[in-house]
Amino acid sequence: SLTLPLKGEGTPPSRLHGLAPLLSGTGVGERVNHSQLTTHHSPLLIGISWHTTNPRTSVLRSIPLAQWKPLLDLPGMRFVSLQYGAHRREVEGLPVMHDDSFDPEKDLHSFAAQCKAMDLVVTIQNSTAHIAGALGVPTLLLLSSASDWRWGMRSEINHWYKSVRIIRQKQPLRWDEAMGEAATFISFPFGEACSARNIAGEGD
Repeated sequence: SLTLPLKGEGTPPSRLHGLAPLLSGTGVGERVNHSQLTTHHSPLLIGISWHTTNPRTSVLRSIPLAQWKPLLDLPGMRFVSLQYGAHRREVEGLPVMHDDSFDPEKDLHSFAAQCKAMDLVVTIQNSTAHIAGALGVPTLLLLSSASDWRWGMRSEINHWYKSVRIIRQKQPLRWDEAMGEAATFISFPFGEACSARNIAGEGD
């Protein structure tokens, strides 16, 4: 089950960063685990989410998959769709896995399990960002310049989820710089850190 060990009520924002994950995923890994989705030769499992259904801000926050090319072209990665809603056809022909066995909008437990199985989540500001962050999954948040106060104004960290790093859009509707920054982060230092972790594990 998904539980909420910490609500943060009454805690000043300055003290929230660094707190434990808001969701404890007891049993979350039972349905989907890392070994089911990756292989020995594909160490990084990266979940992506690119669309929000918010009718007011979707055009500003969503990132068409054509603009994800700098990430999807990275070698040695396996990408998994964490996108909810009717977007299955958008990944056809792209190196992105999509699990048709459940509906994220109706089966939150399975969706959380899928998020928790990722080495890294790269997402726009949507429900995927909150679920991954609340579970403590390492996450890159591609944040629109039209974002509100909840994600702060300048910092790459936030006060709600310590596992989330924010990459801020520089200009409205322009995502090339943010995507380039995300690709660089995945290649280094995150990619090297994961490679070192896997190499250390081989010696156990």
